[in-house]
Amino acid sequence: MRDDRWKRHALQMFRLHLKAIGSNQGLDECLTSNNVLTRNYSSRILLTATYLLVECAELDLTTTIESGASDAKTTQRIISDALSAIKTITRFHNIFWMPSFRDWSLSKTSLEIIWIFSGAISVLTRAAIRLSKTKSSEDPSNLAESWSSLPLSSDWQSDFQKKISLKVYNLSVGCCVSSFSGWEPDEFDLEKLHSRSNINIFGVNLDGPTVAGFLSIEVADEVAKQWELVYKILPQLEDIRFDAQLRQRMDAEWYQTVMKNMDKQSTDVRKIGSYRELDGVMALLSYSMLCLVGAEHSEGEDKDEFVKLAMSVILPLTQFSIDKNVWESKIGTKISKRDGTNASYYLDKKSQWLGPTKTKDGAMQAQIQAKVSARRKEQRHQQKLDQASQVTNPFAPAPVPHYPVNVAATNFVAANVANNNCIANAATNYVSHTTNAYNVNVTTAILLSEWNKGVTPTKSSTEENASLAMKRVDNAMKNLTKSRTINALERSSLDVSVALVDVATYEECNNPFLCLQQAAIFAAMGSKRGNNDEPFKKFLPAKKKCTALEALIILGRADCMRAIHFLDESHFLCSWVADVCRLHRANNDDELPWNRRWRVIGVLVYTTARSINETALTLPNITMSNWENIVDDEIESGKSDAQILTNTPSDGTEWIAAGFKMWSGGSGAQSNENTTQPAKSNKQDPLMEPLIDIASARVQQKEDLVMGEPAEESTTDMNVVYV
Repeated sequence: MRDDRWKRHALQMFRLHLKAIGSNQGLDECLTSNNVLTRNYSSRILLTATYLLVECAELDLTTTIESGASDAKTTQRIISDALSAIKTITRFHNIFWMPSFRDWSLSKTSLEIIWIFSGAISVLTRAAIRLSKTKSSEDPSNLAESWSSLPLSSDWQSDFQKKISLKVYNLSVGCCVSSFSGWEPDEFDLEKLHSRSNINIFGVNLDGPTVAGFLSIEVADEVAKQWELVYKILPQLEDIRFDAQLRQRMDAEWYQTVMKNMDKQSTDVRKIGSYRELDGVMALLSYSMLCLVGAEHSEGEDKDEFVKLAMSVILPLTQFSIDKNVWESKIGTKISKRDGTNASYYLDKKSQWLGPTKTKDGAMQAQIQAKVSARRKEQRHQQKLDQASQVTNPFAPAPVPHYPVNVAATNFVAANVANNNCIANAATNYVSHTTNAYNVNVTTAILLSEWNKGVTPTKSSTEENASLAMKRVDNAMKNLTKSRTINALERSSLDVSVALVDVATYEECNNPFLCLQQAAIFAAMGSKRGNNDEPFKKFLPAKKKCTALEALIILGRADCMRAIHFLDESHFLCSWVADVCRLHRANNDDELPWNRRWRVIGVLVYTTARSINETALTLPNITMSNWENIVDDEIESGKSDAQILTNTPSDGTEWIAAGFKMWSGGSGAQSNENTTQPAKSNKQDPLMEPLIDIASARVQQKEDLVMGEPAEESTTDMNVVYV
């Protein structure tokens, strides 16, 4: 009782706080604020208040049922609270519902609103049943004549009702298959399997005409209860004998094997679904029960519509659980078999999923090896052509970068993921292939040295979060090694890319440049276009408040989007950072200083823009906007910065700097601030133009000596930056 009082007191406090927010700024403004703390605190308060509202309504309903009292006023208040919770979630669902569009995994916030919504609609249904004491309508349904024998036709379903049935089916599969998200918008397919945890349960059977599985006890009981209500509304409908069919199904050898597998892994039905698929099924069952109650007390077309909505939930659940054809729908028939082979071909003796790379007779492995061999032969032939072109014309640009295509998941995992050295070598080879004599190559060692100069390492309050981010990288890599299909491999590669970008956002990251470089490489191995850019979209800070680290991460996200062929988006982000870098380079405001870190950003603006341009050459069907003039100027300045960091002019160039200053109208008494970027005369001598960059580099090098020790040029040839 003490906990109950505390919940009610806390709920009252949260309600008053939310009311104050609504009257001042407005909830919508707080939940979409650019201030991360304001946005997070507001969402946490709103979700907690909604959770407490559902909890208190559940307590009141339980107390009313146990006492046996029929207080209509209390029941109406419970219904009002449940509806308020549902309205809150539906109003802000665009903010709270944040699935990953690559594999339809759900964030913690999304999982919370599923639980809250499921609880709210359950309370609403039970309270509505308790409140409906009026006599049921005796008007028979118009469906009684056409719905008499099984299997039922599916022609009566509207598009909305078909979507409900598909969602019920996918969620049911998600409750039985640990590597599938039931929130997928498309029908379950073997290509959508994706390893997510240590649990490996493949609890569906594909031997029949449709995909079949099993239901938890609470779901099965609810389906049986709703069938009884259906027969009251449609007494002429053929008896399906659901309980008897379900018991027969549970005696099958396939079912017993799956149950033993679950026992060995010490798991239960609720733990199989990674993203609260069971709560989703229960929410839809509560919805179908509401529809049946509405049908009981309705007449005519309203009665028929309520029955159709309810049966759109009940029929796919029934067919999935008893493996009997109860309606003529195509849902569940997409993958009864694959390549003419039963699903047992892909399962081990414990009914664990092995994936399409498994082979019993070597035929499939031979096909994979043949494809890999052909791809390697093509790559070797291309390398020979590249070498020949470099010999005949040493000044010719390098060939357009060719991104590798994933051929076999197992071969990729064995060759490139298990060994971290292979990843580093892949990064070097990928970058070196895209550079040429006209470009400036900067190693990550040089950039990291310049980035860390003058920065004193301090203990940060975000160290724990950085450790969690690194843990996510580790988990993403583990999932990558578990991928057994090409589709799963591409999704896992994008997951690793997102995790690496997240690690680089923390100051504790020892080498953010290498993280972002590898993030782009992994992104290039993922599937292109579609909605794969969603995880790389983040709020942009104000330009005058953007830090160098934030600018670095934005460029990293731009390069990842370039790798998956979102050129307009990457073009926009690169231009945005270039404009911020230009403001710092101008050094007209004390709040916008020009320092070593911003010089590194300028270099990366140049390399990122160059990589975007080269990628655009490989995609003739995708048009990209031209760079603005101010962005072009900043890109050229970044190239000059890159030359400064990588090339040290000889001692005989002092006269070039002095001569350039005289030619451009500069004074020898000018300070370093004025000579960093000399003003050009309106009438430039074409013969002097080749000396401008060299002179600017020499003057900039002197400035380096004032700011600190110049960067030492790395002697290693690894990790050339091509972000």
